Amino acid sequence: MEDSIEWQKPSEALPSSYKRETLVEGKEQLEALKSLAQNISHSLNLYAEGTDLVPTEIIPSIYADLELLNNGTKRFLNLKLYKEFLIYSEAQGEDSKQSFSTWENMASNILLILQTLLAGILKRTTDAALRIKLARTVTKLLEKPKILGDDCSFSPPWKETLELLEEFHVRSFDGALFIGKEVREQHLRALVTLLLCFRYYLNSTCEEVIFSLPMFNSIPSAKPNSTSTLFFEKLDWENPVKAIEQLASASLIVPCHSPFILSWIPEAVSLWMKINTCHDWDRLWLRLFGHIAKQQPHAIDWTPYMHIIYDRIFSCFQISTREGARRTQSIIKTPPNVSCLIRGDAVSSAAEFIVYSLTPMNPSGLDLFLRLVQIIEPFYHPNHLEHNQHFVSSFLSSCTRNLLNRLSSERKATQENVVERIQGSRTITAVAAKEHRLTEQWIEDIVSKLYGLTERSLYSKSSKSTQEAANSIGNLCAILPEMVIPKLVLTSQDDFISLTMPHRTKASLKALDVICPILSDSQLYPQGVEYILQLLPHLLPCVDVNDSMKTKLAIDIVTALSHRFGEIFCDQTHVLEEFVLQWIERIIHFLENVEMPAKFGHSKISPLSFDTFGNFCEVFFQNCPESVMFGLCEKVSKIVSASASTEALKHYGIMLFWIAKSYPSCMDSFFIKPLLLQIQDFSQTHLQLKDSSHEELYGRLRLLANAVRGFADSQYSANILQVALAATKETERRLYKAGSRLLRSLLEGLCSTTLGPHLHSSSNQHWNIPNSSHWNMAVKFVEQMLEYLDCSLFDKDPEELLRDEMCKERIFSAARTLHALQRGGRWLLAGAFEKSICQENEVSFSLWKGPVYAGMFGEVNRNLATELWKKVFQRILRLLEICCKYFPDNAVVLYRVLSPIEMGNEAFRFDSRLRRVVNQAKSYKQSMQASIIAKYGPNQVGKNMPSIYHRWRMESLHRKRQGYCAKGGYMEPQLTNALLQYLEEFCFSEFNKVRSRARNALTCALRLTPFHQRWTYAENMFESVQTCIASCEEEKIIACLELLQHPFLIRFFTKYYYWMKKLVFVILQSSKVSERHDVVISLSSLFGKLLSQIHPLVLSSSKQEKETHNIESKYANAKEELQSILDMLYSVVFQSESLIWNGNWKVQAFVFSLLYVFYRPECFISDEYLSQLMKYLCSEVMIVRAVVQRMVHLILQLSNIQQNEKWKQMIVHMLSDNSFELSLLRTMCQDLSVHDPNEQAAGSPLHRNMLSATTMSLASSFFSESLDAWTCWIVDGGEPWPLGYFGRPVNDLVSLRHVRLLSRLLSFVDTQTLYQIHHVALSLLDAEQLRDQIVTPKIKHLIFGEFSVAAIVNLKDDRESLQYALDWMKQLLACFVDADSLSTIETLFRLLYQLDPKCSFYQPFWEYLMYTVSNSDVWNQSSLNDARHMRTLFALVADQFPFNLQLIEQNRGSFLSAIDWLTDSNYLSHDYEQVRDEVVRLLCCFMLDDNRETLSSLTTSTKVIRRLSSILRELRNQGDIDDRGKKQLSNTRHTLSLLVYKCSYLRGPLHPLFDSRLVQIWLPLLLIAKEDSDVDVAAQTTNALSCCARCLIPSSNMESILMEICKENLHATSFKVRGGTVSFFQMWIFFHFFCLSNNVIALQECLLEYLFDESVEVREAASRSFISLACLNSMEVLETWSRRMMHILETNDKNSGTNREDDSRIRLRHGAALGASALILSQPFAILPWMPSLLVQVAYCIHDVPPISTCVRTLFSEFWRSHHDEWSKQKQMFEPEQLEAFNELLIAPSYYA
Repeated sequence: MEDSIEWQKPSEALPSSYKRETLVEGKEQLEALKSLAQNISHSLNLYAEGTDLVPTEIIPSIYADLELLNNGTKRFLNLKLYKEFLIYSEAQGEDSKQSFSTWENMASNILLILQTLLAGILKRTTDAALRIKLARTVTKLLEKPKILGDDCSFSPPWKETLELLEEFHVRSFDGALFIGKEVREQHLRALVTLLLCFRYYLNSTCEEVIFSLPMFNSIPSAKPNSTSTLFFEKLDWENPVKAIEQLASASLIVPCHSPFILSWIPEAVSLWMKINTCHDWDRLWLRLFGHIAKQQPHAIDWTPYMHIIYDRIFSCFQISTREGARRTQSIIKTPPNVSCLIRGDAVSSAAEFIVYSLTPMNPSGLDLFLRLVQIIEPFYHPNHLEHNQHFVSSFLSSCTRNLLNRLSSERKATQENVVERIQGSRTITAVAAKEHRLTEQWIEDIVSKLYGLTERSLYSKSSKSTQEAANSIGNLCAILPEMVIPKLVLTSQDDFISLTMPHRTKASLKALDVICPILSDSQLYPQGVEYILQLLPHLLPCVDVNDSMKTKLAIDIVTALSHRFGEIFCDQTHVLEEFVLQWIERIIHFLENVEMPAKFGHSKISPLSFDTFGNFCEVFFQNCPESVMFGLCEKVSKIVSASASTEALKHYGIMLFWIAKSYPSCMDSFFIKPLLLQIQDFSQTHLQLKDSSHEELYGRLRLLANAVRGFADSQYSANILQVALAATKETERRLYKAGSRLLRSLLEGLCSTTLGPHLHSSSNQHWNIPNSSHWNMAVKFVEQMLEYLDCSLFDKDPEELLRDEMCKERIFSAARTLHALQRGGRWLLAGAFEKSICQENEVSFSLWKGPVYAGMFGEVNRNLATELWKKVFQRILRLLEICCKYFPDNAVVLYRVLSPIEMGNEAFRFDSRLRRVVNQAKSYKQSMQASIIAKYGPNQVGKNMPSIYHRWRMESLHRKRQGYCAKGGYMEPQLTNALLQYLEEFCFSEFNKVRSRARNALTCALRLTPFHQRWTYAENMFESVQTCIASCEEEKIIACLELLQHPFLIRFFTKYYYWMKKLVFVILQSSKVSERHDVVISLSSLFGKLLSQIHPLVLSSSKQEKETHNIESKYANAKEELQSILDMLYSVVFQSESLIWNGNWKVQAFVFSLLYVFYRPECFISDEYLSQLMKYLCSEVMIVRAVVQRMVHLILQLSNIQQNEKWKQMIVHMLSDNSFELSLLRTMCQDLSVHDPNEQAAGSPLHRNMLSATTMSLASSFFSESLDAWTCWIVDGGEPWPLGYFGRPVNDLVSLRHVRLLSRLLSFVDTQTLYQIHHVALSLLDAEQLRDQIVTPKIKHLIFGEFSVAAIVNLKDDRESLQYALDWMKQLLACFVDADSLSTIETLFRLLYQLDPKCSFYQPFWEYLMYTVSNSDVWNQSSLNDARHMRTLFALVADQFPFNLQLIEQNRGSFLSAIDWLTDSNYLSHDYEQVRDEVVRLLCCFMLDDNRETLSSLTTSTKVIRRLSSILRELRNQGDIDDRGKKQLSNTRHTLSLLVYKCSYLRGPLHPLFDSRLVQIWLPLLLIAKEDSDVDVAAQTTNALSCCARCLIPSSNMESILMEICKENLHATSFKVRGGTVSFFQMWIFFHFFCLSNNVIALQECLLEYLFDESVEVREAASRSFISLACLNSMEVLETWSRRMMHILETNDKNSGTNREDDSRIRLRHGAALGASALILSQPFAILPWMPSLLVQVAYCIHDVPPISTCVRTLFSEFWRSHHDEWSKQKQMFEPEQLEAFNELLIAPSYYA
């Protein structure tokens, strides 16, 4: 080190004195990683080839090496070692780079590491937790293109990764009921993120392969086979669920920057339009098109598709239609296993597409955008409280953000004279060609329009919407600051003085906070000083004691504006001086008042965070001119000296620290010397207490500590140490704590390497590196303090020490002093390595060693640093010895002396401030994003940042380096052994807080001990634990269990089966003696932690064998240790005579759960144990049998039981035992009585769980969140419930786990035995043993159904078995006789045909059902039987249509006959609603086979619709019909509406029912159904019309059909039909507005005629519908309609005769008033130019006869509600005469009333 302070400019590297050493260090790291990657690659290749050269015991070491490689690569990236080389190579010449030859091949070495990690990811046997780590590291590598080099072109394994994703998540999602949610989500996120990174590394060959797949070539003409599991098969749009899955998978890998995708766009748009009722479908396409528009700007003409895309974009905002459901209600629900693949927000993707598709070459794009903004504009008003406010606000922020990114890139390209289009890539931002770039006029129009929306949304009552609006203003300000800043400053000045609406002040402060980075940037906005001067006076009152949030915002604003203090000082010096002094006075007044002691009973709250205040002080003081700062320091000095006893000490300390950093020259004179004089009289050796209380003295010591921490080069350093020494001698606790803090700050100021302002220029940041004099001074201070401790405490005789009354306080003072020496001197004491620990092989040591040059004293003088550490640590051990010997029962003493050990030498590794600094840097980077993009471009965020950001990032990087190499005294074996012994004694203390702190200290020590020492200590610890458990002292047992479940220890133990065996033994022993509730809780917690760390089916440890062979060779044999664990558990089960075992169900649950997670197919299981385990299937304890069921299933699945005749005989014997079968059935009945929530279908209600809270908490720990996925999927029984058109019924109680377990058990018995077992099961349903309150007849029948399904599946395919199967299915069907059992019937039979793919019993049972239904009398009392038979028929065909072509063709004739009798009028108009529902269900299934392109009279859809229409017309044409006929008509209408409703939910617009040829038949009939007198039929019709409105895709033919229907129904006889017609057409127009042609105006004109209908109800319905329609139209159309309404009102005014007899005039005037009301309410918060005259004209109707007057009063009641807040501004839109008439007509009547 040099003798003077070294100042270096900050960069991405460390100080220059470390650069070369850092490069050497990086070279060693990279060489080690390369060598390790080569070894792993070689082993993986041999393993893949199946060669004998790789022994089985070596395979686990491959995974250990992978974890080692992953950790080393992650460390290499975290330390930015690659950046060191990049910066160094750019600064140095070629000669310097030759000495680092390794770096020349850095890209190739990194590529080798990357490929090795990818190989580990793709191996199916890799543990899920390890795969997550590997995927995250690979993602980090791929996100840093400079590491891999610009010419890197490798072929990422996208196909293999997709297959892995499908296997782990898509195909096994529902089956993985007990895999932990967190692990599954982490695994999913890791793989999805990895796939998204692959897209930018695909070479042309890969892209060609992707786009040559069938999905990108053609639309399927035939339905694909449902058994195919390929991702990129033809996009099956006829099966929406399958299509969404395919598109979601494709969206993860499709490279949107590839030119191959452009030719697919027309086909893609066509595919998009095939499904119109799924939100996730739209979201996927919007995300894909948005990325294409961004990455390939205007490479394709989007004009032909704009209307289609905007129509789907409109669906994202969830805007209400007022009459129907919300617009984006998704009819097709995406299943969970597919939705997990969908990423991105639809609103953000829509904004991305809109912005990047705008081009001056196509003005229609801007017109559509402005039309969309006009439609959603009312939803930005603060008074708008609908749920979709978040969507519109996020759309606004996304639009402005994308607009800023695009304009910054285009402006930069224009400045550099780039004319051609730039293609986007992983390193290049895409830019449009010059002719497609946005013009300034377009930019002004867009910004002006969007700023109006942001200004409204800024004052929203939702804080989230307000913040989104503020961010939008910041983006707009970065685009056009000269337009936005003047408006915002002017508005904010009005808001600051507003007393009635204080929330507007806070909203304006948020907006100003966002734009301040731009306002304070002289390059972006040179004239910003003018507006800063306007804002500064208004910011002073914002420092409000009563509103801390407003104060924080004001402080943030002043912090940002202070960057231009220099310019203000040059122009108006006195203004700045005055403001600075007033500002500091207000801040201090705020601190003095808000930090007062809290009231009694309330906790103290610090409203101003220390981080915020520290950032303010740093920037503010560094930017204040020196002349201003001098007076400011003088003022602060006086305030601080007088405020030493206040509660704002920490804030004052932060202020002093940054003053010391910014202006060190004034510290001695203004702060340090005055404080020293107030603290101590230097003629004495003790603190001066004459004129100061302890509180004041404590405060001054704290202030002095902060001043010294920022300025250690004080001329009073010796006096400061003397003060610290004197303070530690005091017996008052606050004083010696303050003295130790002063000592810590002094050492910290001397030793720390930090970034700070230059000594001669506060505007520049430089590295402050300690010199040799600083190190020597720090060493001297440490030695002096150690000598003092020896004299005052450690050298004294213990007896003499104990006689001292203040002995405990002296011990506490010594502990605090030692703690201060460690914390403050951590740079001094750390960094020393012992040579004895460097004995491992070269590769491993080079990889794992920490950075050796991190700016610590150990790098300069290793021996002295080690000696100092030993001295400090010897005193700590001596202190522990005194406490353990003389104060073993004093919890306070034990607790306090652990403070210097708990922290240990981990100060850099686990520094909370480091995490805070990183978080601060991230948030600051986000706040500066807009200004950086505006100045430098989208890719420069984080690079060209202010100095405070660089300081945060560089210091956090420096702390990381220090954390990796902070090793010290813990490496001394003798000291470490002594420490571990003391800490172990503390861990078993009877005091809870002492145990907690001792555990933390113990783990800190163990982390830094060598492996062999850690292993030896673990052996000793388990011996102590077993001794404590054997003593049966419950407090000690709790202490042992708490110690073992510490995260660090449990992770260490679960890496080796040797330690897991000991843990299992501890759990078993503890469970036998656990009586107290808290012991049980600790035991359950340990058990859950154990389960959370082990991974089934992984026979590997995460350490290499070389780490264990020196301990004992048998520990490395994982298979033997695992078998010994199982044998130990088997022995516990065999000891069934034990009272502990029989009476303690918790022990049973623990044992069986441990067996479940430890069992492997390679392990041995005895026949006796399997027999014993089978008996526990009938356990009376639910938790026990639930675990045993999974355990038995796991054994049967993984073991080769077919070859074990003894096992098969045993299972057959047990199943043949009537008593065992009875017990098994009874326990399964009890399982169904307490229904498993994991077995419920989506949307089903929760079943009551009868378990207690304690039982549930214990049960939840059995299957922890980290269990391996593959085992859990197997245990649950294989394939999940299939995903198709018809999901699993909601209300069934069938347990899939039971069916799969029974099916597996019965697969081992022969046919005759199976007959007998089933007969016994049937006879046992009436057994006395199954009659109780829990096992109801319904549950018994359900169990019999599950048993029958399992038995039928295992029958042989012969004639005899066929007859048995038919009889059993008939018996099964006969069991369920009530209406509530229909869902259970469906589930059982669908499950039967899923488990038996041969479908050998399909045909005869289908024929039996067909015969039964077709020969039944539909009018007799067997309606419920018909419903049951129809539901069974549906179960047989539900999963066959439309995919099982072979079965459909084979039974075509039978299906057609079924359709014939289903379309009979007796069924279509059946009296029993359940029968009609089953008829519709079957018809919907059969209609799936229809094809819209070949629709004919022979298809099911056409036949059904024509039959329904003939029945309805025949009934209506009969004229007056009797009650029976009316009932039949209502039933048929209900069938039609139900059919439309269900078909819309099945396939949406793809269903043949919604073809225009059929729509013109059934839609008029459905509208006529609105007149039905049955309330239920009318309600179902309304639902059907709502779904129908979504599914009718606009086309020329469809529009003409609907226009005819609208005109015909205008003259319908029933007012309900006319009102329903208006509501339907309003919804249809609203849903498809952007896709409609010019006929939409004519259609709306037709709907206007309904305003003048003869019925008041129809007119009011038309008015309500017209409100939603009016907001869709342009201002010109609205103005035209306004003139029309005014004309009708003027020509039919009351002077021309409006009385009760003149109905036509009343009707016209009422319709015009309703139309005018709809026009006004369509813009609820605005006054448009045409509104004043219309409002006045409507106001003239206030005194008309009802219903006109009622309509007008309702209008103005709503008008005043929405316009009251802004009426003072909006009334200026009226002419004086209009306003006078308006007030006279409306306000005067309310006065006289």
